[in-house]
Amino acid sequence: MTQIEPDLTMDDARGTRVVSVTELNKAIMAMKEKSTAMSFLMGGYKPRYSSLWTELRNNYLKGDKDLYPNSIQDAYCLMKHHWLDQLLPIAYINNTNGLTFLQKGNEQD
Repeated sequence: MTQIEPDLTMDDARGTRVVSVTELNKAIMAMKEKSTAMSFLMGGYKPRYSSLWTELRNNYLKGDKDLYPNSIQDAYCLMKHHWLDQLLPIAYINNTNGLTFLQKGNEQD
């Protein structure tokens, strides 16, 4: 066996990599954090963030694999700075008191 790093060794005969418990725990924690960040990102408001999801997916397919967030802070920053190509549809109704309710039916005074 050849020593690569203090915690990592390489078995020359089989070409397998042996990893220490410390390195394995670090990898597990990193994957949990990345998984939580992706859950946070995918839990966003669909009409607003679906274009961000599509953009990330397309970039991944093009080979830009490191654009997905690694932490919740990264996911929040991505969502905060995401620019929509089109504005969300907003209904403007002439209402003097500022309160508006959408209901099915005829308009009544």
